[in-house]
Parts: sequence; C-alpha cells; structure tokens
Amino acid sequence: QLSCAWQQVPWLQQALSSAHSSPSSLLQNRHNILRAISQLQSSLGTMDLGQVYFEPLKDRQGNVLLVTLKEFPNAPSPPDPPFHWIPLVRLEKNRSRTPLLPEPTAMDTLYDQLEDKLSFHRHSNQWVQPGLYVGILKLCSSVEQIRVLVPQRLPNLLCHARVRPSAHVTREEWAWLQSHVYSSEGGSPMESSGLAEFIRSLRVAITHLLTKLNIPLYRAYQYGVYTRELLQFGEKMSMLLLLPPSEDFSSSYWPLVGAEEQGLTMPLQIFELG
Repeated sequence: QLSCAWQQVPWLQQALSSAHSSPSSLLQNRHNILRAISQLQSSLGTMDLGQVYFEPLKDRQGNVLLVTLKEFPNAPSPPDPPFHWIPLVRLEKNRSRTPLLPEPTAMDTLYDQLEDKLSFHRHSNQWVQPGLYVGILKLCSSVEQIRVLVPQRLPNLLCHARVRPSAHVTREEWAWLQSHVYSSEGGSPMESSGLAEFIRSLRVAITHLLTKLNIPLYRAYQYGVYTRELLQFGEKMSMLLLLPPSEDFSSSYWPLVGAEEQGLTMPLQIFELG
C-alpha cells in the first residue's frame, strides 16, 4: 500500500510522530520503516522508490531486506556523495560473498537473484492487448499464507486466455452466462448469431487456458464462471473468472507438471486485480 503513496511519506511520518513512545510494536515498526524510507528518498533525490518486490529477503542472521525496483530513463544525480551509479555488469563482477558466514546473507541472496527480480519488474509493467479475457483463480495454501497463481510472463494478471478483441459483454451474453454457469449443455436453436459466436469464442479460450496449464479437458465441466461481476480494467479490458472445483480451488501442488504456462505464486495480500 505504501508503494502507491511514496509522496505521502512525510504526512504519514507526522501522523505517527508519537509512535516512538508508544508501547505498540506495530506502530514502532511502521515509524522505523517510514524513517528509513524518508532517508532513502533524500539520499537518492527522488520521492518515488518504485515497485516493492512481493517478498522480503531474509537470512539466518535475522536480517530482513525489503527490495524496491525502479527504472530511470535518465539517472538523477544523488545529492549525497556516498551514492553513485554503476553498470549492472560491474556490480556482478565486483561483488564478493560475506566472509566468515556459513550461510548467505540477505544481500548475497539479492545479488544472486537480481536478474530474476529485474525480469519480474519488467514483465509486471507490461500489459495485454485490449479485449475480453478469461482468467483462472487458483490458490495455493500453506500453514503460513495463501498464494495465487500468476504467469511469469505477465505477473500482474491471473493465468488467462483471450476470448475476443471487444471487452464489452452484452446483456444477452451475461444472462446466458448466469443461466449456464455450471452447465455443459450445447447451444439452443433460439440463440442469436452474436450469442452463438460468444459461446464458441469462450469455449475456445477456456480450452486453450486449461491446455496451457495441463488440466485435462474432460474436467472442464467441473469449472464454473464467476457471474457476480465482470472484472473490468479500464474501458478496454475485462475478465471473466474461471473457478476450479472446490477440491482443487486451494492446494499445495501447483502448477501441474508439464504445464505450458510457466507460473509463479504470489502472496494473496500482495496481488491485486486492478
């Protein structure tokens, strides 16, 4: 949430000015995080620190590293002398492991995973073509958290397939979805040509999506479309949610072996549609 309001850090600091004397450890931690962010903003000469990576880095020494990613078209000149820009290749060439420590530190882990994090950042800033999509909501649960499956190539969306170029769903199409949400019956002779084309395109998209994820097509009838609302992303993109059967909705084994779509799972509280 804070990464969407970097400009508000001074105001938030003022609102939590009494947190250092508060017995609440939560308030104290927030105060300390805001202070560190403010110092980093001053040192870099910019308020916008970019996108927060969805997971912190931790090590056995008890350190926690919060990573933000931001690309500058023209690198600004930091006001403080200790900071300077260096090529990424040079950083990787000159780095060395922390001596005398049997396990890698959080900084060592950051260096090892830097390319992956930069790739995630670039992919998450891409967008799909306008149109209507169908996306599958697949959760992966563990003792500590619930995660949602997203594609590596586009981690800002659920795993998806395009239905058609137009994002609009007509009243007739929506009524059909609501009446056939868990039905595998074929089309009716009374259906209009526009509705018939929508049904055909939707079935093709769902088949493509399940195939990419290596889900057997004979199980397609077990999946249902969420018809409480159509997810809309502006005026040019919308998405229908495909819900797995209850026994597969949340599990620890995902994605399936052999899936064409390379995926990753993100903590549910981080991933937001919109």
